[in-house]
Amino acid sequence: MKKLYFIGLTLLAVFAFSSVLVASASAETTLLAEWLFNGAAVTGTLTTEISGEISLEDNKAPIVGKADVLCSGILDGWVDANGLDFVSEVLNLTTLVAVTLAAALLCTTISGCEAATEASPIEVSPVGLPWSTLLVLVENGTFRDFITGSGYEVLCLVLGINVEDTCTAALTSLLVENGTAPTGALTPAGTAATPNANCTLGGAGTGVNTVQTEARVLDTAGGEITVSSEGAGR
Repeated sequence: MKKLYFIGLTLLAVFAFSSVLVASASAETTLLAEWLFNGAAVTGTLTTEISGEISLEDNKAPIVGKADVLCSGILDGWVDANGLDFVSEVLNLTTLVAVTLAAALLCTTISGCEAATEASPIEVSPVGLPWSTLLVLVENGTFRDFITGSGYEVLCLVLGINVEDTCTAALTSLLVENGTAPTGALTPAGTAATPNANCTLGGAGTGVNTVQTEARVLDTAGGEITVSSEGAGR
């Protein structure tokens, strides 16, 4: 059953690649990239995790103008051949429990939302999981990981009123590069997902999601995961 499950996920990721081609054709040329494990091309599923901090902002939130919160967590998933990758769940960074609407991440305010308290926490939960993703090489020579159907829900107190904001993106992407010492694949701090997400409060393109700490892709069994143009690791 596990093998069949992974086959189904792989097919889903292939469909996501079709979306990438359609979305990017009018803007820039994209080529398949690949994940490497200890310098060799990945040819089968490797489980991964990515931990770090991200700010989630609605830059046209009503009344306050901008609502921005800071969250920490772990993305669990896998990478596979031909640049395929996948996010299966989000984990709480301290308890390692899967994040859901019933067990949301407890985040902190940057602006707009009132400071979290025990009685009125700032809660964030993922929407649309699992997320299919695909690594590509774009014509400017950078690697981007395209994410299909990602989203999140934010609950916080604004001027004494409980506010809910849901932000989603049919297709968005993050920069991925090989770091130094160690050289594993990562998304650098300060990287924003593009294009912006669409939020129920602010509207289209108001969801600005920015990686605040270096987010490194780690293989759960050890070893180094890096990115490469297709064929370079073979």
